[in-house]
Amino acid sequence: MKKTAKLIFIIFGALVFLFALLLGFYIKGLPFLVSNASVINFVEKQVNKSLGANISIVNPSLQTSFSPHIVFKLEALQIEKNSVELADVKNFQIDLSFKPILQKKIILNKLGAEYIYANVDELSKLSTGEDKKDKKESNFKVDMFHSLLYVKEAIIIYNLPESDVGLKINAKNLEITDTRNPKYVKFDVVTNLTKGNKTFTFKFNDNNSVYFQDRTLFAKDFDFFVNNSKVRLNFELKEKGAYKLNIVSDKFDLYALTELTRTNLFLENGDEILAILKDVNGNFKFNIDMNNDGMSGSVLLNRANFKVTIFNDLPITLTKGNLAIKTKDVDVNDFEGYYGKNVANDLKFKGIIKDYMKTFDTEIKGLMTGTKELTTDYITPMAGYPIELLQPVKAGIKFKMLGNKMDISTVFKLKKGNDILLDKVSVTPADMERGFWAQMELEGNNFALKNLNYYIADKISRGNKIDPILQVYGNFDVARNMAIKDIGFKIVKPLASEFLNLFFGDRIFRRGQIYGNLDFIDDGVVPYLKGNLSMDKVMIPSQRMSFNELRLAADKGLINLNVNGIIRRNSYEFNGQLLNEMRFPFIIKGMDLHLAELNIEKVLESMNRQQQYEAEQKAKLVQTLSATENESADDEAETEMVFVRDLVVVEKSNLKIDKGSYKLINFGNVNAHMTLDKDGLLKFWSNKFDIAEGTAAADIKCDLFNQKYNMTLDVNEVDSDIITTSILQLPREITGPATGKIELNADSSLKINGKMTFNIKEGSIAKIGLVKYVLNFVSLFRNPLAMISPVTILDLVNVPDGYFDEIKGVVNIKENNIKGMMIKSTSPQLSTFIIGSYNIEKADAMLRIYTKFSNENKGVAGLLRNISLNALAAKVPMSSKNDASYYEEELRMIPPLAVGEKDSQVFLTRIDGDVEHNNFISSVKRIK
Repeated sequence: MKKTAKLIFIIFGALVFLFALLLGFYIKGLPFLVSNASVINFVEKQVNKSLGANISIVNPSLQTSFSPHIVFKLEALQIEKNSVELADVKNFQIDLSFKPILQKKIILNKLGAEYIYANVDELSKLSTGEDKKDKKESNFKVDMFHSLLYVKEAIIIYNLPESDVGLKINAKNLEITDTRNPKYVKFDVVTNLTKGNKTFTFKFNDNNSVYFQDRTLFAKDFDFFVNNSKVRLNFELKEKGAYKLNIVSDKFDLYALTELTRTNLFLENGDEILAILKDVNGNFKFNIDMNNDGMSGSVLLNRANFKVTIFNDLPITLTKGNLAIKTKDVDVNDFEGYYGKNVANDLKFKGIIKDYMKTFDTEIKGLMTGTKELTTDYITPMAGYPIELLQPVKAGIKFKMLGNKMDISTVFKLKKGNDILLDKVSVTPADMERGFWAQMELEGNNFALKNLNYYIADKISRGNKIDPILQVYGNFDVARNMAIKDIGFKIVKPLASEFLNLFFGDRIFRRGQIYGNLDFIDDGVVPYLKGNLSMDKVMIPSQRMSFNELRLAADKGLINLNVNGIIRRNSYEFNGQLLNEMRFPFIIKGMDLHLAELNIEKVLESMNRQQQYEAEQKAKLVQTLSATENESADDEAETEMVFVRDLVVVEKSNLKIDKGSYKLINFGNVNAHMTLDKDGLLKFWSNKFDIAEGTAAADIKCDLFNQKYNMTLDVNEVDSDIITTSILQLPREITGPATGKIELNADSSLKINGKMTFNIKEGSIAKIGLVKYVLNFVSLFRNPLAMISPVTILDLVNVPDGYFDEIKGVVNIKENNIKGMMIKSTSPQLSTFIIGSYNIEKADAMLRIYTKFSNENKGVAGLLRNISLNALAAKVPMSSKNDASYYEEELRMIPPLAVGEKDSQVFLTRIDGDVEHNNFISSVKRIK
């Protein structure tokens, strides 16, 4: 027994010692450790290592006593990371009682701080790297009924992840008093909610209206503000969660409500629901009751204004309407107002919103009056083309929405006599009834025109089923300013061509009819066309062009185009294949182009008057095709022909021209090959065609953008007078059938550069180098005893009017100036050599003309010629030997005489002056 008693005493003593040890640690040790600098430093390092953040703990203290009661205080706690402050707490205190701990309860006597700052979203990024595990809920409860909870000042910042929504709470004098009944809840809180550049301010001040009593939380006539809108709240929340709430406002700002909804804080897809609205303002009153069973109440609209973005910011004004809120649904009743600027543009609607807390399944039906203002001010800018409704019409509208998907449909009818004009032109028969039905869908960023159907009938009614003669459909990207994804139309019966102007957004097409189906598809790779389109007797007035017939078929990478019509009074026919890619440059893979007539001079002059178009002007191409309403294809006024770089490429073509002209040069029967690259380099070549009474082969290169032109013509027996008159502006100077080569180039000034070589059989030379004028000049000084006029020599040597058996020449041209001209001409007893220059524009010549005569004395004619030449020689001064030596090189260039060189005489005539008025001979010498 003694051993047992001794053992019990030892165990009891050990337990007492252990208890005393623990009590001592609790009373003295634990407070020591909490406030020990080494322990604080260790904790700070471990936190930095674990979270990657710097933590500063200032003066922590723990007060314990022999009772189950502790008080923990902390002078300051700061957390920062990368020089960014995450949290700051000053003068924190917590007072706990563990007396009822065996009942799994802890009494919170006091909890509070002088100042709290927390950057919640940055704090949430701190992580220890440990896997998160599900934690069981604690069975301990905290009794706060007698607690004093306070914070004298708190600043809380929170930014929603992956959002531009931010929250800043600035609270002062937060307190839950330690009294029992009532236990007041004190607060003075200003909360700023920001989204983008918008700020919403919430102001809350208790004014002794919020308190706990009998374990129930009450709010009696508690007023708070959302921006400038006052809201009154009555609230009751029992300990077990039963609640009832009444919230009332007489004038709540509609803008604040819509913008708050866009934050998605209160409605999951609020931003998508309101995506089609902008510039919302107005106010409404509401009275709403909520409890554990649901919500009910009413909303009465005072006035609302907003714009509908998908209809070119169509402004809507609502003057009345009410919402009856039920547990799950909202009835939309008696909404009335107008659109635009005029109250005559009335609209009415009603409907229902189902499951408004989740799906917001909405269906609204309405009736509106369509007016000229609607078409002119809103539909016209959307279409990019003038649309005008002559008289008002009633239109039915249906709006449905589920989630982020919205459906809009409208239907209306034009009675006989009413009309819709496209650019002041009627495309509908006003003596018939016409109906329109449109269905649209908005889902995410896709706006779909599911159908726009157009009906024509003598009588349109619900029971009279008719098929549409026109259907339009398409998809557009809202995020890219309504960029086209695809758009198309189907025309069952022919329509006026002006309908197509809707798609081009300008006044391009006039008169005639179009029919068929055509889709423009932009699937993200390369836009293309699909379908078949026909035009009959359609005009493009600005370009003085018309289509008698146009047939377009687009599919499988190619567009087949067949057109015949008139351009600038000349008929044409085009048959070709285009690469089916709706982007610049448009590529013509192959074509046959037949022109009845072509005036090259007018084309060049028109193109050279154009402005220098750059790449950005391609977007304005349609504008260059636009015409005023009074223009027609027969208008005399010329319009500029323009070339835009990177616009059209012709890879292969056959060009046929029945007849054409350049000044006096006529050509025809042209069958040529032609190409055009993206930079405007046009290449044209043809083996043989008719030109200037002869034939030619051509190789032509034209830089259409920079207006630089190069031409090589191999001519055969062409009329030399036509050529020299048109190119050199020398009418009747050289005549006869010429064979040779013409190599010319020019720029936008159309000043000629190049070279002409020719050989003329049985031709003539007139003023430039014509011997007749030399002899006429010298005959003024002839010997009165001379029996025969020197002019007679022309007849005696068989060159009447300057005709020669052969004329050969080389003409070099630089900017309309003939440089280095060399022309040789021969007849049996006379030859000439002409060298020098000639200004085409001023008709000013600087020439040396060598004339060689034969002195042969055969027959009476020879005798008479000899007498005349001797008389001529007697009157013309003889050059010195030095002169003869000086001209020796050029003398060798004179063609030999067919009858021989014996006893021949050579005269040199200098020409310096105006050859147009025969006032140009400066001197005559006899060289030999």
